[in-house]
Amino acid sequence: MQIEKITSENPEIHWRFLNCENKIVMDMGCSFWDSTWNEGWLSSSEYFVSKGASKLIGFDCALHDIEKYHALYGDDPKWHVFHLCVNANVQIEDLLSYYKPQVIKCDIEGAEIHFSEITKE
Repeated sequence: MQIEKITSENPEIHWRFLNCENKIVMDMGCSFWDSTWNEGWLSSSEYFVSKGASKLIGFDCALHDIEKYHALYGDDPKWHVFHLCVNANVQIEDLLSYYKPQVIKCDIEGAEIHFSEITKE
């Protein structure tokens, strides 16, 4: 595991150490939040795709953000973005089992706690 000091929410700085080239990336909490308020910033999902992710699997609880992704990237097969509010560990287990991401970014507003309930099985 690589530990980096994060000094900014800008994906160009925040995720610069993360290699996602030719990898399936799952963006748990893929909202446009920071990019909405900071002109010129990409969303985390847009950043991962710009850095060569072969597939972007993203979800967020904010439906308006999912609709924006669909409007921008709906025809691009590299993108699979959907509405989901995580409230149980089984949802995370099912997502990981089904999509088999190689890189995971997780910012799901406190629902990260459900990772602690996942076992190796």
